[in-house]
Order: sequence, then structure tokens, then C-alpha cells
Amino acid sequence: MAALAADSKVNWSGLGPRQTKAYTIANAAQLYVGSILKLSGGYAAAFTTGNLILGVAVQGGVPGSNPVMDGFTLTSLPIPMIAPGNVSTAATGNANQVVVEQGSFTWMQVTLTLANGTLNGTAADVGTKVYAASSNVADSTNTQPGTDHPLGTLTKFYSATATTAIYDILVLDFDSRSRGN
Repeated sequence: MAALAADSKVNWSGLGPRQTKAYTIANAAQLYVGSILKLSGGYAAAFTTGNLILGVAVQGGVPGSNPVMDGFTLTSLPIPMIAPGNVSTAATGNANQVVVEQGSFTWMQVTLTLANGTLNGTAADVGTKVYAASSNVADSTNTQPGTDHPLGTLTKFYSATATTAIYDILVLDFDSRSRGN
């Protein structure tokens, strides 16, 4: 797996996004719905290890929700739902934004690669902390990278193959992630 390169469906459990906040997108950064994000110089950017997880991209902001109007050139499909960052070219206060879910929610039926850490692919994995390894939730691992804080905890096991397993992940809220719980 690798960082997201297209929008991804986020299966929510419960009411869905509840603790959202809009952030300006880092210049030239292309974010996708379902991307795990970090702050980079005060701007939202795709998560990389060694950073604090800001939250999950749920939609474009205003501006930022119309890729064509907000600076995206139609060159290939699928067209992302979030426009790229344009901080250096936008008029003051008009840079593209992304809406970020920072609250706790259950991310349902996430397929994880068992080689990413020491997951067993059984119900015994429930209760295990997982850590983000990229902007793609499918890259999550139960092996802590350095001093990174957990993304969340596995709360349900569905099924497994020889190489992957499907779980629900209780994604921690921003306050819990920043404290490392």
C-alpha cells in the first residue's frame, strides 16, 4: 500500500462527522477524502510518520470543494473531491481548505495487511492499538513507528485471508491522539 492517490469511502459508525474543523491546505498538496492528515507549517497536508495526526479529510472546505473552480486542471479521472492547495496563488483569505474530522469515530471494515506489524488476523487482535504509517488507513500497523501516537484501537474482527484481515478501528479524537492514549 501507499499514501492515498484517490478519494476513499470512509465507512462511519454512528452519526458520522461531528467534530470537524476547516484547515487551509498546504501549497500544491493534493488531499483526498479519507486521507489521514497532519499539520505542516500550520497547513493541512498528507500524514507521514513522525508527525501528530491532525484528523481525517471528510470533504473540501470553502473554497476547496469545487476542484474545477478552485484550481484543478481536468487532466485525468477520477477527479478528486478536494481541490489542491493554492496558498501561494490565492487571494488573501481565499486559499483552498479541507474539512477535517478530529473527533472519535469507528472506521468500519478497514482491510489491513497482516505483514504491517504482528497482527494475527483473528479476533485476538481486538483491543490492539494501531498506528498510521501514511495517509492511507490501509497502511496502519500495530508496530509503533518511533514515538508516534496511536491512530486508534481495533474494535471488531470480521475475516482474514493469508495476507489481510478486516477490522473496525475506533479512531481516537485529536485530544487523545495528542496525549498518546
